[in-house]
This record gives sequence, structure tokens and C-alpha cells, in this order.
Amino acid sequence: MKKSPSSAATRKAALVAVVGSLNLDYIAKVRRLPAPGETIPALEFLQRWGGKGANQAVAAARQGTDVRLIGCVGNDPGGTAYLEHLKAEGMTRDGISIIPKQPTGTALIAVDKHGENQIIVAGGANSTVTPRTLRTHRALIASAGVLLLQLEVPVAAVLEAMRIAQRAG
Repeated sequence: MKKSPSSAATRKAALVAVVGSLNLDYIAKVRRLPAPGETIPALEFLQRWGGKGANQAVAAARQGTDVRLIGCVGNDPGGTAYLEHLKAEGMTRDGISIIPKQPTGTALIAVDKHGENQIIVAGGANSTVTPRTLRTHRALIASAGVLLLQLEVPVAAVLEAMRIAQRAG
């Protein structure tokens, strides 16, 4: 009789494909959020790697999962730095396109002392993820056991990723 694995840690993890955004997050901690037209001082300023898609991919990779992120960065210093960050997290850039003449996505975030926030997202290269982008990575999506999606890339691309995954079973 074949012995089954005793825990999730001993099982081989399925490939996880993540279709989503990669953003550079600029976070200002403030006492209170500004009123319209008001300028207020920041108590602290932080720069973080963001984007819901990239955050999901990094979290899965840190759990030892084989992850492929499909998305776009700009052909700018932020995009180059993001690719190095993903490499340091043990991820490949197989599914990530570098888009000329587009900035890497950016989020400007103000967070008050209660954790309330205001966020402005400039999609940049994230806005260039298209159904064609997903068809280019059809084999990657089809071979995945799990597909993670969010809505920080165009909806048409998210729908195409779902169609590809559904056809692949």
C-alpha cells in the first residue's frame, strides 16, 4: 500500500500563476488625512514593493511555492529594481514584460494614526497587461494548479487569464 504524505510540507506544491500588478509604493504616515486642497506634513515616509499581484506572488514564494508572476514593469530604474527584488525573493521574471516608454506602476499612499488611508494608483506599465499578454503566457497558466487574480490590471486581461485556465481544466 502506498503511503500518503503526512503533512502539507512534505507534498510537492503545485505551480501557482499570478496575473497582476507590480507597484512601487510610496507611503506617508500622517496624524490625519488631508482635507481637499490641504497640505499636511508627513510624520514618516516609507518606500515599499507593492501591487496586489506581486504581493500575492511574493507571499506564495515565501511559503516555498513555485510561483510565476505575469505582469509588466516600466523600462525605468523602478522596473529594474523590482526585477532584482523578485530575484532576491527566489522568483523568475519569465512572465514579466518590460514596457518601453512606460513607468513602473506607482501607488501614493497616505495613512493616518488610525490606519485609515487614501491611495492614488498610477497604473503605468500595469495598464498595458492585455489579453494578448496572457495568450503569450498561455502554457504557463495552463500548467498551473492555482491561478491568482486581482483587479489592478485591465479587466479584459483578467478575463482572458480565466478563460485560458478554464480551457486547461
